[in-house]
Amino acid sequence: MQSQVSTQSHLEYRPSGFHWRRRWPRRVLKTCTPSRKVSLVLSLRSHVLPDAKALAQKLTLLSDIAFAGVTERTMAIAPEIMERLLVELCRFLIEAADAAREMAPMRTPEVAAYELACANAAVETLRHAIAMRDRDVARDPLRDVAARLGITLDEADPDWQRLAFRALRVMLDAQQENLRRDHGAFEGPSAPLQAARSIVDAAVPVPTLPVTHRVPTMSTTPCDAAAVAPTMRNQITILKASPPPVSQS
Repeated sequence: MQSQVSTQSHLEYRPSGFHWRRRWPRRVLKTCTPSRKVSLVLSLRSHVLPDAKALAQKLTLLSDIAFAGVTERTMAIAPEIMERLLVELCRFLIEAADAAREMAPMRTPEVAAYELACANAAVETLRHAIAMRDRDVARDPLRDVAARLGITLDEADPDWQRLAFRALRVMLDAQQENLRRDHGAFEGPSAPLQAARSIVDAAVPVPTLPVTHRVPTMSTTPCDAAAVAPTMRNQITILKASPPPVSQS
């Protein structure tokens, strides 16, 4: 029995029956302490080996999914999680600036010049941070975005350095995009214009082309003299044989 059980991972046999046992992964213990015990132990309530093996395989699969769900919310992050954080950060910076611009009152030329100077200073600050590899500028924005997504960041993890540096580039791109939008420079038409254009284009009737009648044209192909000559001789013979017209006096 023990030799058969040893071939099945996470399966143990005890006097009370088969049990499924699995140690907590270290990557899970780094982020949370689910239990004081180092292992998960569940009774399968069976003494039948085939049934116990089937249950153990299902529990192993479910635990893999559960552990992955915990660890993907930490900074030993998969590339798709990092991409999601950066996209949300960029979207938030642009949408926040758009909302502030829409609600802002009319400004004087002096205020516009001052805000332009502040925006240019922010761009230069981000460029300087990239040049100096100063990731502290991106720390608070990343924390805010991670909190919105329900993701816990481990800033002691080496992947944090990569994420924070990429966030600097994203913040620079968003700041430059906001600067262009603040001066009315947009890369493409607005969504309402695109929707209205499609409606207008669908409502305009398609002009029908006028029907043209083909006019027969005279053939310019040269005649074959040998084929025409007999016909001409017959016509001349008929004319000679016909009586002359009678003159009426």
